[in-house]
Amino acid sequence: MAKAKKKAASRVSSANASHTDAAFPRDMALAAGTVFALLALVRLAAAQFPAARVWGLNAAAWLPTWMQFVLAAAGILAATPLLYRIFLLKGRMVEAMPVALSAVVFALIAGAVFWFARMHTYFLGDGAAYLAEHFRFVRGLPVSEDVLFSTGSAPLTAWPLAQAAKLLWESGGALAENPQTVFWISGAIAGTVYVFLVVLFSRRWSESGAERAAFIAILLFTPGVLFFFGYVEYYTFALVGMLATVFLSMESARGRLAPVWPLFALLVSAAFHLMSLVLLPGVLLAVLAKQEKFRMQLTLRNVLLLAAAALVLGGVYYFASGVAFHGSRIILALQPFGEEGAVQHYTLLSWAHLADIVNMLVLTGAPMLAVLPFLRRKGWDIPELVGLAHVIFAFFLMLFGYTCFGMARDWDVNAFFGVVLTLFILGLLRREEAPRRQYLLYLAALGSIVAVLPWLLVNLDSGRSEQRFRDVMALDDRNVTGDFALNGYEHLRKYYQSTDDRANVAWAIQKKIEMVGYPEDFRKYALAVIEGVPAAGRPARYAWIFEQLRERLRKLQVSGQESLYEGSRTQFRELTIELLLQLGQLPQSGGEVDALFQKEISSLRTLLGEDALLDMVKGQYGWDRNGRFPGAAVYRHAAGEVQESGTLAFYIGRGLLTAEDYIPAAASLEQALALDSGFTLPAYYLAEAEMRIDPPRIDQAITHYDLFLATPDRHRIANPATQQQLMNDARSKSATLEVRRLSIP
Repeated sequence: MAKAKKKAASRVSSANASHTDAAFPRDMALAAGTVFALLALVRLAAAQFPAARVWGLNAAAWLPTWMQFVLAAAGILAATPLLYRIFLLKGRMVEAMPVALSAVVFALIAGAVFWFARMHTYFLGDGAAYLAEHFRFVRGLPVSEDVLFSTGSAPLTAWPLAQAAKLLWESGGALAENPQTVFWISGAIAGTVYVFLVVLFSRRWSESGAERAAFIAILLFTPGVLFFFGYVEYYTFALVGMLATVFLSMESARGRLAPVWPLFALLVSAAFHLMSLVLLPGVLLAVLAKQEKFRMQLTLRNVLLLAAAALVLGGVYYFASGVAFHGSRIILALQPFGEEGAVQHYTLLSWAHLADIVNMLVLTGAPMLAVLPFLRRKGWDIPELVGLAHVIFAFFLMLFGYTCFGMARDWDVNAFFGVVLTLFILGLLRREEAPRRQYLLYLAALGSIVAVLPWLLVNLDSGRSEQRFRDVMALDDRNVTGDFALNGYEHLRKYYQSTDDRANVAWAIQKKIEMVGYPEDFRKYALAVIEGVPAAGRPARYAWIFEQLRERLRKLQVSGQESLYEGSRTQFRELTIELLLQLGQLPQSGGEVDALFQKEISSLRTLLGEDALLDMVKGQYGWDRNGRFPGAAVYRHAAGEVQESGTLAFYIGRGLLTAEDYIPAAASLEQALALDSGFTLPAYYLAEAEMRIDPPRIDQAITHYDLFLATPDRHRIANPATQQQLMNDARSKSATLEVRRLSIP
């Protein structure tokens, strides 16, 4: 009996194969192949312009030139019938494989690939922000719960990931140290489920092994598959849920599934991420299709009317709420908004956003869109109308969604659109005649592989990904708010810091200053210059810093304001004086640093007039350079002037300590610790002052020596030998004070 069944199946398979081979669609093969070949050539051309706004096409730009041409040649070859017989042969092999078993096997293999080829960068989207929150959370440090747990957008993703990260951290091990580990693991798990579902769904959709193979290839080679390699975002599981929701809703509308299945899939997907609710209209149509009285009303006209009504109602809210003019966390504004120094120019109808819409369509759907002109059958079935509703409302999110970093960085918000569009067009293909359908699937499958392969090769390679991100940042760093721009450069700074690329650390911070210029970024830049720039190049870098700071002080003086977006007059005044102090520590070969100091202090006197802090800096600079103590007066006069800078308070306190003016010295050093808790060198000198006050403050001195000894990472002492000497001295003096304390009756 079993043998008879096998023979019958073999005869059916052979009959199907011979029928397919004999019915090659010659009438459209040349035209369709030409479109796909041109697409390959356009991608090759776009790859020559990595800095242009063609990011939907130029993924290969960061690959070697020879690889770009190989990929283009592969795309052209795939656009010809030369590989068609191989495609059919592989299809017969797929046909012979048990669906459930092959789904499990392919899913496990894919999960291993996702794990072993995992990505180590986190440039795009909000990746670095999530990693920072995870880093703090597992160590018991304060966190932003809105970001970490994202209860308003991704409750079933964010909270479990945070808890899993904490469990990993508590378990110990090398992987536990890296906050990205939980995203690697969850990405591989989600990818395994995704591949399992795709292979499982392929049998329901296809009529032959070749079609099944094409279905699998097209849905596996979509840009969103990057999520499964450990991409740091909260969309990963939602992509799986949305695949299931769209497919099951179209199957339900076809009458092959109960409507409870797409409803359940949507509920789970929305819990993973609320953006899944854009699929609600399509799911409701699928549910209504089960009722005969509603089924008659499901026409193309009514679906378009539904979309138009949603658009009108949304438009009323858009303008009435003021979102059109001020933006929101969900929808792009119509016009630029924000205060000076933080204006968002990336708006709904800006040319950059409209161009990015085209790029997103090309990135996520070019191979499937290329199929559309060759579909012949007219009319709309209900499953296709359900798919169309999904596409329309997903496109609304793409058009209006708040891709605040620019869509080239925020591509992940709309990565699911590729899956939705693909399933819709695959639904349209089902009604085509078998020969045409099969050949178009052949072109789309190979076209998808050739298109997505460079996308993965670039994004999964840290060096290529970094180069691409630098070019992507340049597209919009003048279109988005300064804070969003510097957010990207902060991602790069952290990456360069992790690779010990000190020159590029300085470059990234300089870009942050150019975008906004918060006082703390100037401090980080000065440190990066000291650590990563050769001594001969430092004066020029410091001159650039002072030029930037003078510009801000001059702007405040002219405007009569006390504050700019990036900081106050007091902050910039004290920061400039603080950095002037640093010049006294820089080596010089021919007096170039002395000349810079004289130039800058003269310019500052012109801007600020008589200033006790400038007098103190001048005296301190001479002390640093020639060892001559300027006397206590300059420090006493400056003591009451500091409001923001812990460093200036430290220098004043140390000067007063040297002048043996212990009580004022202690007050300034206490102020230094209060103003900057990340700088604990003042604790050593504060203990020194407290030890010498009459009567000595023994308990306080011991406390401050202990603070100094407990925080070597916050001393900011460049010379390790000097640091060790001070720590040894602190231990010795602390021990002596302990003995004195015990001896006091």
